[in-house]
Amino acid sequence: MTNTATNNVVDIKTRAANRLMEINSLRKQLEKEETELKNMFKSSGVSSFETNAAIILVSEKSRESLDRVSLEVKLGSEAIKEFVKTTTYLQVDVKKK
Repeated sequence: MTNTATNNVVDIKTRAANRLMEINSLRKQLEKEETELKNMFKSSGVSSFETNAAIILVSEKSRESLDRVSLEVKLGSEAIKEFVKTTTYLQVDVKKK
């Protein structure tokens, strides 16, 4: 690869990294604002609110999960090992210097 081609690749990756930083910052700002707005509706005491553009519904939900540590204590780690699923994936972390 020539110096020009190498420099072009570095420039592309640099621009991509900088854009990822911008997107990461914007996402964090939006997530913070979203949380604040959702908390306002949660604490307002209403179960629904309607505008021309949106319907906001506040409802109580629940979910179940298994306590892996307790299962291992009660059944043994070997007994639950066959039921454990592992997902492998690539992750890109963006961190500010």
